[in-house]
Amino acid sequence: MNQAEAVRAFIAARAQRPSWPGIAEPLKPATIADGYALQRAIHAELHAHDVLRVGYKVGSTSPAGQRAFGLQEPVLAGPMFDVVGGLVDLFRDGLVTEVRLDRTH
Repeated sequence: MNQAEAVRAFIAARAQRPSWPGIAEPLKPATIADGYALQRAIHAELHAHDVLRVGYKVGSTSPAGQRAFGLQEPVLAGPMFDVVGGLVDLFRDGLVTEVRLDRTH
């Protein structure tokens, strides 16, 4: 995975919201560590363009919720929102970059 190219792809996909065009397979992280590194790089790039993380979100905390997505552990995400006129724009769709490792391939 080329991290810089993956960051650009995720940010380009974010610009098309509320639809999500997906990300090409070669740009998807292969490990949890790669996923979290990509997540940090996306956050840093968005922050440089007045898009702020407004907190953290932990998802799929129950075993049933994890099974539904093929996970073996919870996921951590940082909801990102645009800043407009000095205020976080909560009325427009944001981006939550969650890490999910697909071990079926």
